[in-house]
Amino acid sequence: MYKRLSQITWHKEALKVIEIFILIGSPLFISLTLVDVVDLWKNYGFLFTDSFAQFRGYFPRWYGVLFVFSRLAYALPVMFGIGVVYAGQKCLKTKKIRFIDFATWIVAGFIILFGLSYYTLHFPLISSSTASMLQILMSRIYLGIGGILLLLLVQDKQYIRRFTSWIFQPIGPESLWIYHRFFVLYSIYLFFLAWSFPGREYLGQQEYVPLPIFGWLYRFIPVSNNLYMISIGVGVFAAILTLFRAWSKAAMIVLAVALTYVVTVPNFYGKLWHNQIIVWHVWILVFVPRDLLDTSWKAIRQLKVKRPEYGFYIRILWFLFGHIYFFAGFYKLWTCGLEWAIGDNFIALFQIEWFEHYDRLPWLRIDRLPWLLHAGGVFTILLELSYPFWLIQDRFRFISISGGLFLHAFAGMFLYIGFFWGLVVYYIVYIPWNIIFDKGRKEVEGLPKNLSSVGYVVPLTILVVNLLFGVLKINSYPFSIYPVYTDMPASSVYYFEFELHTNTGDTLYAHKEGERVGFRWENYSRIDYEILSDYNSNSRSPLDTAGILSQWECWKNGVSSLYKPGTVNVYVACRPLDPDLAHEKTRQYVFSFDNTTEELCLRP
Repeated sequence: MYKRLSQITWHKEALKVIEIFILIGSPLFISLTLVDVVDLWKNYGFLFTDSFAQFRGYFPRWYGVLFVFSRLAYALPVMFGIGVVYAGQKCLKTKKIRFIDFATWIVAGFIILFGLSYYTLHFPLISSSTASMLQILMSRIYLGIGGILLLLLVQDKQYIRRFTSWIFQPIGPESLWIYHRFFVLYSIYLFFLAWSFPGREYLGQQEYVPLPIFGWLYRFIPVSNNLYMISIGVGVFAAILTLFRAWSKAAMIVLAVALTYVVTVPNFYGKLWHNQIIVWHVWILVFVPRDLLDTSWKAIRQLKVKRPEYGFYIRILWFLFGHIYFFAGFYKLWTCGLEWAIGDNFIALFQIEWFEHYDRLPWLRIDRLPWLLHAGGVFTILLELSYPFWLIQDRFRFISISGGLFLHAFAGMFLYIGFFWGLVVYYIVYIPWNIIFDKGRKEVEGLPKNLSSVGYVVPLTILVVNLLFGVLKINSYPFSIYPVYTDMPASSVYYFEFELHTNTGDTLYAHKEGERVGFRWENYSRIDYEILSDYNSNSRSPLDTAGILSQWECWKNGVSSLYKPGTVNVYVACRPLDPDLAHEKTRQYVFSFDNTTEELCLRP
């Protein structure tokens, strides 16, 4: 017995005991310490989270400078991360610690810390609102650790070389040739959709709403219905010339300009349509190698080499998908924390989509299976955050592709969010035609010699600027972050209801008429919520009458029967989101106006 005890290295065992106490006590210490941080965050957190437009309202004179400084505050964790990276590199170079050990312990330690804090200490010790903010801070710590690990990878030249070789991996021309032809054909379909765009005849006549960053520039772009139709015609003609390889380079540039104009202009009037991927892809395809534009399929098949430039353009197109998904997952954790997936608000997120589709219920009432919803929410965050990682792994790329398709199918089935024509259709770029056609070809090794040419600079600029907009969470056009769906709606919703009392004695209810003709109210419902949110937060200020009238114009533009002369009554309605409790709706009368002159009048 004594012999066994004498063999124990007591100082190591003592350190283990201390580590256990630190591991158990750290969550308690962090939870109680961050309560004070949470209280500060409640008062001043808006300086770091609110949008550029909101800053303009808070600080009319200095909003631009303050917004920039608030975003520069995000650099503080990065500076801390750089310090950790520097220390880690010193340890790695001196062989004191391996990178894999460092990464494993830091991630595993945080997971244990996060789990103990979130599931054992939050709600018993502090109020639910403070606990909610606390888990957001913990989630941001998790993202910060991930950023530090990413910086470590960037510091390692081995990973940089591997990534560069992946970007310029030589492939045959078939994948790029097929996707280019597909996109040109699809652009013709997009032009025909633009021809039937609702409200096209009013382009240039509506009130201009500047977009973030580029709003000043777009004021100089002429807009009219005639110019819009001319652009459609020119774009279709340029697409046909491109397909027949007639002046293909010039025709492709004209196609890109026309398509950019057609899809950008509808965003000038307050509604941002997230179809920026069209602009990104068309301008990348403008700069593909000239031989792809001018060569027939038969000639393409006779090429005997695989070139790195063919792989470059395909992988830049892939990485734009990574940009879309990664920041969606990042900001779910950054804005809402893990509560987005496992909180009760996640159920309301589904119910509000059903409500905005006129209480159309899916075949499965998934809100009655909360465990399934919460598991799906966690899966969504994990997939979106890891999407770029799986994308660059040749053996595991199917996880990104199949996972993305599954998410969109699920969203279409239960949320009625149709991603197919706006996003999923571009998944054709993932089809690995080179596996079929590259057999027997020789590789051209090394990087292209003209990397500083516009053909490489423009695609990389499109990718880098989009990544910057993703980091800053800027929704604009053509560069932008895509929707991150971080809403956490309450169990009840406030919105406007319109009643049109015609001069012939009929009464038309806007929502019933919209449901009858298939009007997509969900495109404008968020404006209702914003108007009423501002009003409820400051009850002394009157309702935004101009905003309400603008909403009515959206209804009229989508539902022709609402143009009839008469008097319109406006109500603020409130109802539970749960479809089973829809009968508990309440309404409050606001005002009435003439449907022709839009002048306020007495209630009929």
